[in-house]
Formats: sequence, structure tokens, C-alpha cells
Amino acid sequence: ERIYQDIASYLIMPCQRIPRYQLLLAGLKKNIWPQQDARRYELVSEAHARAKEVAQQNEMTQKLTSDLQYLRQLQDRILGLPVPIFASSRRIIREGRLRVLIPPSTTGVELPLGMKSSNKKRLIEAAKTGYAVDCNVYLFSDLLMWTDENNHWRGSGKLQDAKVEEIKTGSAEAREVGYVAFSVTFSSLWHRPPSKNEIVRHHASLGSKWSPFQSHRKRSKATRNLRSRSSPNGAGIGGSVAGADAVAVRFAVLYGDENAEEWITAIRGIVFDLEVIMSARKRLTEANAE
Repeated sequence: ERIYQDIASYLIMPCQRIPRYQLLLAGLKKNIWPQQDARRYELVSEAHARAKEVAQQNEMTQKLTSDLQYLRQLQDRILGLPVPIFASSRRIIREGRLRVLIPPSTTGVELPLGMKSSNKKRLIEAAKTGYAVDCNVYLFSDLLMWTDENNHWRGSGKLQDAKVEEIKTGSAEAREVGYVAFSVTFSSLWHRPPSKNEIVRHHASLGSKWSPFQSHRKRSKATRNLRSRSSPNGAGIGGSVAGADAVAVRFAVLYGDENAEEWITAIRGIVFDLEVIMSARKRLTEANAE
């Protein structure tokens, strides 16, 4: 009985041969004495080094293709994205389940198209007091994004010039959050507050007696100013809304399989890489100007 495979299975066969050539050349290299046949040993060593280099490049290309495919699938799965997250230069680094705590009076509220005006007002007002929501958090090579459990987009923050700080266990802030946590201060942040039923009833996010769902007469002037500052006047990850700057968002670890230190290390590594890239671009621009 014949077994039929798809075209991708046949196209990958030449790539699968490269590691076999590497193993073959490594075995030949072990069985050649350089003192007896220096020329043959040199040729086999050079061939082995080239095969190893090609294998590493092939592995990197396969990982790149896999990352781009996953990024495309993730973009199709997430609902309400302000702008597409798929980009050839973007990589997925880490993902996990964390609690996101947005501080009060955070601007950069990105509202979905077609939403009723009454619902828009309520979401903007929810940003007044701050909120906490359990999210799926995705760490990319240039940004941090989070969605709710139903895969609705809830926020994105640029990691360029971001600052990451660990919330020490036993500190007043840690007692307020109630979990092992860390904070990220974004240079640009966009978010979409959850609905009333999705907000976590957490004292760290609902410390004010003001409710985002009370009548219009009791709304403060700051809330109305928040709405005016969130008007469409710029473009970015959040789409048509100017992002909030210098906002410290706290992320709390809820589950045992998540590690705050690993998140901190990964984010700091990305921030450092972005600084190196921007510095290199700046030097190149200055060199070309000269």
C-alpha cells in the first residue's frame, strides 16, 4: 500500500540530509590521523566545518519560518487587534498567564470600531480608577501584548526604552498586589479596559470608592479629560490613538509554572537588544551624514 505525503514533506527531505552529512564527516574526521595524512585531514575538517555551518543556518531558517507561521496564526486567533501584529522582523519570545494591573488614569485607550457610544464611554471611564484582569501575555522581540481568556486584545506596550523592576517579596507593593510580581514602565502603551464582568475584584486595582459604572453626574473632571486625551491623534501599535507614555504596568504571577525572574530576564534582554540596534542605527546615520 502506497503512503502519500504532501509537498512540504518532500521539499524538506534535502534539508534533512545536511545533519547526516555532518555526522558522516565527523566520523571520518575521527578516523583520520593528521600525522599520517595531513592533507586528507585538512579537507575533511574543512568539509565538516562547512556542513556544520550550513546545518546551523538551516536550523535558524526553519525556526524563523516556524515563528512567522505561529505569528500569523496568533494574529488570526486574537480578536479586536487595532493593527496587525504580523511582521517579518518580529519574533515570539515567551508567553504565559499573568495578571495585568493597569494604574488609574492611564490614557491610550483603544476602542473597537463599531462600538456603541455608551459602551465606549463606560470603557474609557473604567480606565479612570485602574483595573486588573487575568490575561494571556505574549512577549515579542519588540513589544509586550496581552489578551483576555477569550483571546480579545487588551493591551500592547513598546519595549523600546522600557524599564523593568522586580517587586520585592514582603514589600508594601508586593502585599498590595498579593502575588510575586514585576512592573514594566512602557514608553508607549495602548490598552482596552475589559467589561464590568471581566474586571478582577482586586483591592490593588479598585482602591478608589469611585465606580466606572455610576451615573454621569458623579463622574469627575479627570475622567472627562481622560476621554479628550484619548482622542485619535496618532498612530502606533494601538492603531488610531496616541499611546500613553511612562506608564508602569504591574504583572503578577498567578500560576506555579510561571517564573517572574524568567520574565524579567527575558524582557530586560529584549530592551538591551533594542538599545544596541538603535545605537547601531544612530552611528550608521551619523557616518552616512559625514
